[in-house]
Amino acid sequence: MDIKYGREFFLMLRKHWYIFFSCLMHEYVF
Repeated sequence: MDIKYGREFFLMLRKHWYIFFSCLMHEYVF
């Protein structure tokens, strides 16, 4: 994996962690 791409993905994930978390909880609950 490209380091630059990985870092951008990490920054995006950190900025939208609540969306990712809500999707994770939705998968877990239902």
